Amino acid sequence: MALDLIRNQQVVGSSPIAGSNFLRQFDVFDQIRGEASRPATTWLPAAERTAPYSASGAPVMSAPTSPLCRLAAMSWTPSCQIGVVAFVDGRIARQWQSLVDPEDEFDGINIAIHGIDASLVQGAPRYSDVATQVAGLLTDQVVVSHTAFDRLAVSRALDRHQLPTIRCRWLDTVRVCRRAWPQFSCRGYGLASVAAHCGIEFRHHDAAEDARAAGEILVRAISDTGLDVEGWLTRAKQPVDPEGSRPSRQGNPDGDLFGEVMVFTGALSLPRREAADLAAAAGCAVVASVGRDVTILVVGDQDVRKLAGPEKSSKHRRAEELIATGQPIRVLCERDFRSLVEPARVNLGAEEHS
Repeated sequence: MALDLIRNQQVVGSSPIAGSNFLRQFDVFDQIRGEASRPATTWLPAAERTAPYSASGAPVMSAPTSPLCRLAAMSWTPSCQIGVVAFVDGRIARQWQSLVDPEDEFDGINIAIHGIDASLVQGAPRYSDVATQVAGLLTDQVVVSHTAFDRLAVSRALDRHQLPTIRCRWLDTVRVCRRAWPQFSCRGYGLASVAAHCGIEFRHHDAAEDARAAGEILVRAISDTGLDVEGWLTRAKQPVDPEGSRPSRQGNPDGDLFGEVMVFTGALSLPRREAADLAAAAGCAVVASVGRDVTILVVGDQDVRKLAGPEKSSKHRRAEELIATGQPIRVLCERDFRSLVEPARVNLGAEEHS
């Protein structure tokens, strides 16, 4: 499912400022949209779910048989509108949207952004009134949203109304797009910019539309990278550029592996700097690139599962070229690396507590 929530407190630029209820990032330079009125709670008809519509801001359901299978995209427009878009196998299966009375004052800046003011939420349900329905849509799903705002907003709403936590897994499409497409790795990864890159047309700052856009961004990332939902849940927790952190270390002359020269490639489950520290404590010198002095290449476990052809990293391919010329380079997966340096890890832990 895709989830989006619209809030009502002040935001300056793209940096959220704490208000009395929730937080959300908005681009105040986006085109301001206004609508005269809208129903409080709506299941959007199938006719409105045609291309290019897609999930936005989404919770994602488990995917037992396909790369995406079921998806829930959610968006919460500053605590005054909630939208949920359910996806099955990359296609929209259902959309739900509701205005929500935030039981708080409206800020003028946010009204200018999303077009919702106090008059539009008169008679609308409070979050506690729709909480059971929202929980039913999100429970046991992977919930996709663009930025962490929706997750935070749901958590704070549950706390405020003393409701139980919703059991689901969240996936932030900001973290996805920063890893899927290099041009968004450091900047420009707002929902409107990424949607434009993906060719997704949507009405920004409308909860169901934002949710749809976020979900469709995930669908596009899955298509472009080959990683499925589970793969993105893992990848989103790893550094933006696994190759970007290139610590160099001198090997401990008393270590069992002194004289070895090690290079890391791929995404490791532990921080690259920590891996380098362990290697150095075990005696290995750690360098950034594969050259004729390298004797060990450690390949992240995620890469080990993709060793066919071009899926290998440039470092891995270079090591193979040198191996073919007779250079003795051992290629280890992360599990083997951990076993190799385990004595050094134990020693480091003992030193830290001595």
